[in-house]
Amino acid sequence: MTDSSQRQEGRTTNQMLKAPLRAVFVWCNNDLRYPKYLARSLGRDDLDVKGISWFQPQHILGIRPPGLVIDHAVSLLAHGRYEDFALARSRGVAVSN
Repeated sequence: MTDSSQRQEGRTTNQMLKAPLRAVFVWCNNDLRYPKYLARSLGRDDLDVKGISWFQPQHILGIRPPGLVIDHAVSLLAHGRYEDFALARSRGVAVSN
């Protein structure tokens, strides 16, 4: 494992550990095997792990999670999701990235 992949794993781990209880954790793609495994191994079965395709206005408007954590590897601008990020914040959802 390279230094950069270890650092990236550490950042995601840190985000999951600091996430609010029952937060939605948005992963950088739609393959959720690794982030779900990581959450379980950290004792964070309470996290609701979602793929990047979940991060859309209808989901943000439809639920009010206690928090929303967006994996550090997600580029909101590249995915065209910056407005969705702003929408979540405007609705009072605690968002961290």
